[in-house]
Parts: sequence; structure tokens; C-alpha cells
Amino acid sequence: MLVTKMHTVFKLDGASRNHALKIRDFLDARQTGNNLPSPDIQESYRALGAASPVVRIKHYDEGIPRAYAALPMVCLHPFHDDQFYMYAPVGYNGTVFHPEGAIELSEQEAETVGQGLFAGGWSDPAYLMAPQDWGVVLPADYNTATSFHYTINSGIQTPDRRYVFLKPAADEKIISLYDDKSQLIGLFNKAGGKVDLTFSTYWIDGSLKTDLERPIIRDFPIGAVLVYRSDKPEDFTFCPAGFERMSAADFQWMDADMGDINLGIRPPPRPSIFNPRQDQLCSPSQL
Repeated sequence: MLVTKMHTVFKLDGASRNHALKIRDFLDARQTGNNLPSPDIQESYRALGAASPVVRIKHYDEGIPRAYAALPMVCLHPFHDDQFYMYAPVGYNGTVFHPEGAIELSEQEAETVGQGLFAGGWSDPAYLMAPQDWGVVLPADYNTATSFHYTINSGIQTPDRRYVFLKPAADEKIISLYDDKSQLIGLFNKAGGKVDLTFSTYWIDGSLKTDLERPIIRDFPIGAVLVYRSDKPEDFTFCPAGFERMSAADFQWMDADMGDINLGIRPPPRPSIFNPRQDQLCSPSQL
């Protein structure tokens, strides 16, 4: 069940607003060098959900579900330093953290507030809490058909844009296709030859056009991976020497791991079996 609302938005009021004011004053004091001890500041963080993560599930087409623990985000209104808003993530089982005394906004109200806070995506407000997600084990009771999931990045493989993925064969030592100047020195095409090029890999990674002859090249820990655009992957037979086919799920898991690491996110543990039955999924980890 694809979730269309990734967050429930609250305007903090009552007890939750009082806790936000304490955190604001604490952060202001720390910024000015007046690090006054505050014995109840941790209580204020907990009251705003800092110890109450929910688990969200990210999906990919032909991929493996990835589970992440997520905490509420709290931000300050840019023009009113005593107004605070919480974006509480929606868990795969519908769980949402509800701050005490806060006012839940309708979707229309949340959209209006979001335009003021984020200026249509052009700026960020001041954050009291902006925690990073972290990967966790896929919950045992997760069900693709009935549990909430979402897609922030659909991955490279989509229903209307298909690719074939090739990895170094097990007995090959193809570590990289780049020289010490970080320039591409060989590009495999479907004619089977190598073409000498001097442009950088960034040009290739950005070239997601309907070019069926030459691949995108990705450097993964397993070595160089070739990604060929193909409208009919089942009919794709070309395979350069030293490479073998890999599944879209395998590629997209590695690609997502690399993306997480680049953003400072701890990736979720990789399942030992792809697409296991529900009774074979791992138990939830302690958060």
C-alpha cells in the first residue's frame, strides 16, 4: 500500500510547545557560549519524540524493501520565533508520534505551512530537531500488499524504463575502468569493442537517454558495474568478456547502500535471501 502522506504535520501547542521553547532557549544559549546545564532538556527532547522512532519502508521497482527508523523533525517558523511545527513520519503500520497538546494540521493546512517554512523548496527553516534516518532490519510483520511504504527515489529500474545490469564475473579482477587521472579509459559497447574516451564518469552517469549501445558505468565495492538501457531485458544477450548478469534487485540494493553512505545514513542490513516469504523475514531490531 503506497503511502501518499509521508508525514503528519503538527503545530506545537500546550505542553509540546513549552518543551520546544525549552529546547530553543537551550540551543540559543549553547550558540552564544552560555552552556548552562539543563537537567530537564533530555525530557523535553523525549517529549517531542526523540526516543520514539517509527519504521518506514522504501520500495524500488524490482527491488528489495529497505527499512529505516525515522524520528520527528521540529522546525521554527522563520517569522515567528515562538511558533513550532513538527513533521512526524508515518510508520509502515500507520504509527505516528503525537506530541502532547499539539494541533494536527489538515493536508491543505500542512501544504500552506510548508510553503512558508521551506519557500517551495528553496530554503530551510531553523531546526530544533532534524535527526537522520538509519537503516534497520525489515520488520517481520511487514506485508507489501497491506503495509504502508513509500518511494523517495524509485531507483534506476522503472516500469517504463528498463535496464540490464552486468557485474564482474566471480573469477575476474575488474576493479575499476578508470586510470590514475580518474578518466574513463574503456567503454564497452554492444559491438564488443573498447572505445577510448577522455570525458569523465559524471557525464556518463547523467546520460540516461535511450542509448541501447553503450552503458552507464558504476564503481561499486564489487568492481565496475555496467548498466545497459534495454526495453526488453529478457531479450538482451550481449555480455562483454569478464562480466556476468546481475539482478535489478541486487544492483538497486548496492546503489541504495552507496547513496545512504554518501548522505551519512547507516544502510539497513541486507537480507540473506531476496524476496523471502513473510514468515522468513528477520525480526525487528531494537531501536
